[in-house]
Amino acid sequence: MLARYLAIWVVFLILAIFNGGVRDFLIKPVLGEFRSQQVSAVTAIGLFAIVTWIAHRVWPIESAGMAILIGALWMGMTVIFEVGMVVWIAKKPLSAVREQYDILSGNLWMLVPLALLVLPSLIRAIQRA
Repeated sequence: MLARYLAIWVVFLILAIFNGGVRDFLIKPVLGEFRSQQVSAVTAIGLFAIVTWIAHRVWPIESAGMAILIGALWMGMTVIFEVGMVVWIAKKPLSAVREQYDILSGNLWMLVPLALLVLPSLIRAIQRA
């Protein structure tokens, strides 16, 4: 089961790329860079929630501990991927990642890895109720 949920992270990656394309080509020209980033964070969380909902219906998460493990792995993989993309691929300083995660300045991207952390537990609890 854990392997299936790790593979779902690849689905998240594909959705994130799609979400970024929609942001850059449709939302950013209308709302600008900063607001489009905020909208993109919210839509990413919504897409990830839908996929997690469907995945849990198909492959129910067996325990609360497994849900926490899946969420922690998803969050960790996401942060490692983002840091790698910014620092090693885009050749930007680590401070660019910190800016992206600065929720006090209005950047909402920090909510995405946090959502990935809690979505398995939250959706498991909702579907069990």
